[in-house]
Amino acid sequence: MLYPKSIEKISVKLATSVMSESRCDALQFYAAHEGKASWTGTANFITLMIKLWNIINVKTHTKGKQKGFQYGPSTPWQGE
Repeated sequence: MLYPKSIEKISVKLATSVMSESRCDALQFYAAHEGKASWTGTANFITLMIKLWNIINVKTHTKGKQKGFQYGPSTPWQGE
């Protein structure tokens, strides 16, 4: 969108705090230890969003390699 409305904008700081690896780890822990199996799907979604953000947040694939990101054919959107 060229001219998003205020409601259509997202705070990057808020988004990264919600979609964090520590939150994902906590969801997976409590899903396993507290019988909250439905939380596993949310944890998987957060993991996918973190990977997507890391992929689109680099200018070149070599910069992604320098940062240590290793996403290959096993990523869900490329098939297995």
